[in-house]
Amino acid sequence: MGSLSSRLRRELRIRFPRFAGYRGINGQLSFTGSQERAASIAEFFCGQGATLQAKGRGFRPQILPRAIAQAADGGIAIFCPQGDDPGLSDPSHRAVEAPLRVVLARSLPDTVDALRAGITNSSVKEDLRRIRKTGFTYRVTKDPDTIRTFYTRYYTPLVRQRFPDDGRIMPLDEMLASRHGELLCADLDGSWVAGIFNTVRDTGYAMGALGIRDADETIRQKRVVSALLFQSLQRAIELGQPVATLGWSLPFLGKGPIWFKAKWGAVLETRDGSRMQIFMDLRHDMARAVLARNPLVVFDGEDLAVAAWLAPGEAAMAEILRESTRYPGISRWYALAEAETLQAAADAFGQTDTVVPVPVDIHAPDPVWLGQVLRRT
Repeated sequence: MGSLSSRLRRELRIRFPRFAGYRGINGQLSFTGSQERAASIAEFFCGQGATLQAKGRGFRPQILPRAIAQAADGGIAIFCPQGDDPGLSDPSHRAVEAPLRVVLARSLPDTVDALRAGITNSSVKEDLRRIRKTGFTYRVTKDPDTIRTFYTRYYTPLVRQRFPDDGRIMPLDEMLASRHGELLCADLDGSWVAGIFNTVRDTGYAMGALGIRDADETIRQKRVVSALLFQSLQRAIELGQPVATLGWSLPFLGKGPIWFKAKWGAVLETRDGSRMQIFMDLRHDMARAVLARNPLVVFDGEDLAVAAWLAPGEAAMAEILRESTRYPGISRWYALAEAETLQAAADAFGQTDTVVPVPVDIHAPDPVWLGQVLRRT
């Protein structure tokens, strides 16, 4: 019976996948398939405060034509396969494929002294200076009662504050049952203010659930997240681990979670095979705006690349040149822009092999699909 139920659920999921429609100040987005991080992704495209307009299930044969029609009309359409779902058949390669999750991993030296000596990033140095001045102290525990308090008062409130619509909360039973898990606590003036639940795995030391007491913003402003991250790196070295993972993030760059983790020397990777098919017609403002604000990490054959929209002007050009050197693990940056913008940047881009200029005719009579543009390039 259980096997039959599983088969029926799989059949329902593939034939009639879930969908959700969102609207925000920047436009509309439809998200079909796995809804794991749909609300957070909608905010990247539609703008902060994107609201859910509709939800239900769709009939699979209708998904592709509807996605094409919505994107050609100025919106964004995403299909996110779930489980063993093969994804949409898109032989014309209109959609660009992007990972749903990117992992950030950092190779570790043999000693803590070597870790400290290897830090050259000015932002990290400033974080460490402020952390030392604040005076955090640390301890590691596996005490079940402490873990329960962490779950209730530290971890759960923070997830619900940061991701109210789609934040996944690790089950308490899973934390308590983890033989290789440990809670790293940060104290300030004798009071427990934050913690992170980490795990020793075969692949290295994995940073996991983060919590701040009562999700207190004043505590976060003391750079306690950086403090826990750096202490976790030191803890990994003490345990003889060669690699530490700094958790996973959604595939959008800009000054956000990936930027924060990459500045500590982490490399972008994909490990779980998660992916999205994103239909974007570059003739429309909504598609170009998100690629300018938050360049998108995409699959590029066996590599990871970035699709970014280049606005006119020296400031935008300088930003792409600067950002293209910031993220180890990215093979190339596709700088999409109108021909005259690329012509003005030709000399600067000619000095790097990482940035690939891609001319786009935003006045074309037919859709200019991001997937097709990158495939031709």
